[in-house]
Amino acid sequence: MAGMSVESVSADTAKYRAIPIRNAFGLRTPEPPKAPEPPKPSITVKLVGITSILSSKRVLLLVQEAGKPAETKILKEGETSDAVEVKTIDEVAGTVQIVNSGQEMTLNFEQNGVKPPTAPVAQPPQPGVPGMPPGMQPGMPGVVFPGQPGMPVPGNQPPVAVPGIPRPIRTQ
Repeated sequence: MAGMSVESVSADTAKYRAIPIRNAFGLRTPEPPKAPEPPKPSITVKLVGITSILSSKRVLLLVQEAGKPAETKILKEGETSDAVEVKTIDEVAGTVQIVNSGQEMTLNFEQNGVKPPTAPVAQPPQPGVPGMPPGMQPGMPGVVFPGQPGMPVPGNQPPVAVPGIPRPIRTQ
C-alpha cells in the first residue's frame, strides 16, 4: 500500500465497515460467568435446646460430621467448636445464628430442631396376673393371697377381695 493515498484506503475499507454491524455469523456477547454456589457444609447441625442458666445464654447443638457419630455441644455466644461458631442466641424467639464451615445460618426449632421420637417406647413384659397393679402381683414380697400354693385357706374367714382378681365363690 505504499503508493495508495489515505483517501483511497478509507474509501476501499468503507464498504467493509457494514460487515461487523450486520453480524453475519450470529455472534453473541458471552454471558458473564455465574458465581459458584457455596458448597454445602459437611457438618450437620441440629438445635437441641437453649438455656440462660448460669448467668449466660448457652445453646445445645447436635453436631454430626460426615462419616462420624453425632456429638452434643454446649456453647456460649462467641464460642467455637470444630467448624461451628455461635454468633448470637435469642432465647425468646428460639433462634441461634451460627457459622457452619464458613457459611452463616440461622437455626430454629421448627426447621432445624431435633424432633422427638414418634414411636412409643415399648414396655418390657411384666410377669404376673394381667390387669392387676404391678405392686399387687402374687409372689411379690409382703403380698399374700389366700389359695396361693403353699398358703392355707382360713376356714371361717371370708375371702379377701383383691382388685383385679374375681372373688371366689364359696360353696358349702
